[in-house]
Amino acid sequence: MIDYRIEAIGAREAADFIKRYEFLGTVGRSLARYGARNAKGELAAVAVFGTPSKLADDIIVLERGACAHWAHPHAASWFIPRAVKLAAADHGWKIFFAYADPSAGEIGIVYQACNWIYTGRTPSRTVNGAPRARDYFRGPDGRVISDKAFYKRGHSMADVKSGAWRRVAKPAKHRYVWIEALTRQEPRMLAARFAALPYPKR
Repeated sequence: MIDYRIEAIGAREAADFIKRYEFLGTVGRSLARYGARNAKGELAAVAVFGTPSKLADDIIVLERGACAHWAHPHAASWFIPRAVKLAAADHGWKIFFAYADPSAGEIGIVYQACNWIYTGRTPSRTVNGAPRARDYFRGPDGRVISDKAFYKRGHSMADVKSGAWRRVAKPAKHRYVWIEALTRQEPRMLAARFAALPYPKR
């Protein structure tokens, strides 16, 4: 049984948690943040929502999500639907997007467990196989980070020349969507806007 309470949390507490437990280590353009606390008041999970759509005010992105290493093994799939429901009630958001990054070994297992709609891959970020708009770098552990994160973490082109890091094209992300409608009539109407594709598998 998972016995956490979910509540809105502050930007600093969310950022500290994400930096400690999430792969990218940044909170993105945060608009709302929710956490799941255990009986001791410790944060077990955090969800950060941001990057609003330019097309509609009811669309939002689940920018970051993470669980503490000691959290319940099913904390993520338990927490995400509840955080989304609370965010929808607080802000009126109806359509939630989330992305899974193959660079981090992700295919969106937690979103599949939560029955989100899989809509395919994001547009390619390459031109003729080369990085477009910005560079990405693959580190010794196999993970890919942006040029901004690369330099922010104290790396330089000397690390590339040494072979420790290499410049790579950023793979397209997997994209998922959830409809958290506020009336009975809305789910089917909104879901019709998205073509559901088979979930990717490893």
